[in-house]
Amino acid sequence: MWIRKRYDEAEGRRKLRFSKPLWGASLLAAAVLALGVNGTLSQFVAQITNDQNHVSTTSFAFSESLVDPETGAPVAPPCQTAGAGESLLCSQINKYGEGGAAATPMAPGDMRSTVVQLKNESQLPAGLAGNLTLDVGTCTNIEDPASATPPGDLCGTLTVTLTCPTLAAPIGPETMTAFTALSPIEIATNVAPQDTVNCTFTVNFPPQAGGTFPPALQNVEVSQDLTWTFTSV
Repeated sequence: MWIRKRYDEAEGRRKLRFSKPLWGASLLAAAVLALGVNGTLSQFVAQITNDQNHVSTTSFAFSESLVDPETGAPVAPPCQTAGAGESLLCSQINKYGEGGAAATPMAPGDMRSTVVQLKNESQLPAGLAGNLTLDVGTCTNIEDPASATPPGDLCGTLTVTLTCPTLAAPIGPETMTAFTALSPIEIATNVAPQDTVNCTFTVNFPPQAGGTFPPALQNVEVSQDLTWTFTSV
């Protein structure tokens, strides 16, 4: 009995020695698990996203508008607005008509006048300035109705005067034939974004010798292309 008792006491102490590390490891694992669970549950995330992050460039363009002779304001919308690289056609403005209107018969002593506005449509504040020039095409005499007799030289008879505030002095009066020879005409330099230049075209049919209307100049129409060019600087 004594031997059995001693054995039981020794076995108990041995189990106790083995149990302490096991309990310690269990407690440590539980602590790590608790920290992991608590850490996950307490981690909040907040975000702010900016979705309007853009970079833009300015455009380069200019427009031509007819100016109302009564109000002095440009007629909207513009006849054309040409952007970089574009070559557009404006057929609604007759610069040799009255107020930009279609041609009406003229007699010696008559005059027609039209004002147009050129605007640098480039946007501020990063817009580009530009230089404005006018190219004058060849003047052509057209007889209407046509006949066996060649039309008279109306291109060499009618005179045109060009006035712009950016010019040092008016150009003309020059016959339309001589007007062609002046091309290209430098109208303005360094036109700033959103700035405008108004130009007036005045056509005169000079009085003829003896107050007559030469038959060769009757029923004749002239045609002459005018082209604006706007170049960035």
